[in-house]
Amino acid sequence: MTQETLTIRALKTSQGDGADVYSFFAPGRDIVRIADISRLERDEDEDLRGFQRKDIKNHIKNIVEYLNQGNVLFPNAIILAFTREIQFKQSRGPNQRNLTDVASMGTLSIPIREEGDRAAWVVDGQQRSLALDPE
Repeated sequence: MTQETLTIRALKTSQGDGADVYSFFAPGRDIVRIADISRLERDEDEDLRGFQRKDIKNHIKNIVEYLNQGNVLFPNAIILAFTREIQFKQSRGPNQRNLTDVASMGTLSIPIREEGDRAAWVVDGQQRSLALDPE
């Protein structure tokens, strides 16, 4: 059985000691298909684990109401952490003269799996991601 994936156009760059960073646009309904929300909690040793506090229903409701106004602009980032299984395929194209070469264009393929086993976690933007797909 072939695993379903979300394949989107993306830019890839590196930061720090070679950590890959991707920038892309995706419909909100796809974010909840590829990313889990890792709740902040303490483990058995009382160490903090996870990324996000409990969701704030009123804040999510306010975002949904704004989005439902019609033709609105919503240019807010949602930051995800990915597992190593995602795949980036660089696009070929002409090299432009005098280009500041800080990123590569291509496609990013992200597996779509059941909640709790997704290939990404929401690091920042949980309220926005929940508002984009309020079901």
